[in-house]
Amino acid sequence: LDSFFFNVIATLVPSILITINTEYFENIAHEMEYVSEFSLALVSFVLLNSLLKNTTTVSNTTNNNNKYHNDNNNNSKHHNDSNNNNKGSSDNTTATTTNR
Repeated sequence: LDSFFFNVIATLVPSILITINTEYFENIAHEMEYVSEFSLALVSFVLLNSLLKNTTTVSNTTNNNNKYHNDNNNNSKHHNDSNNNNKGSSDNTTATTTNR
């Protein structure tokens, strides 16, 4: 909204100056237009930079979350393997005690 307001004012003022007196205000109006375009390009660059940083942060956060979930899945799998090994050893213990 602020950039829209700035754009309208930065375009309106030089056009009014040209309308009042073309010969006197021509150079000043052109300089005002150049400054306006440069500042709008700068604002666009800052917004693009902010957007790219935000996108990078979101993708890094997503990658970190995926790594965290993958590590948890691997730990769960390892934990389940340990439980399966314990089940097998308890079966062997039961079998050994019944053979006595």
